[in-house]
Amino acid sequence: MRTVKFDAIRIGELSVNFMTPPVSLSAKAAFVCTKTGATHGWTHGGNWSKETIEKLHALRESMENDLASTHFEDAFGVTTYDGMPPVSGLGEHLGSVPQI
Repeated sequence: MRTVKFDAIRIGELSVNFMTPPVSLSAKAAFVCTKTGATHGWTHGGNWSKETIEKLHALRESMENDLASTHFEDAFGVTTYDGMPPVSGLGEHLGSVPQI
């Protein structure tokens, strides 16, 4: 038997669909060598544990809270990422635009 040159699997891409039950979650993952950073191939996953699905729903709730803080005046806080200021949109850069 030959020895592989990778020692970990890393998720590179996720796809989630909450619009049709049950929730659909798929992932593309790489076989990687953590010492060299080399990628030795790709695989796909779609079979998830109950724990993973529960964490997915927690992530969804957190993301919805982030969006709420961006779009609603009465949201519970301003979202920041690693101490960075909140992302602003075109309105913040261009100033107010008269409504017609």
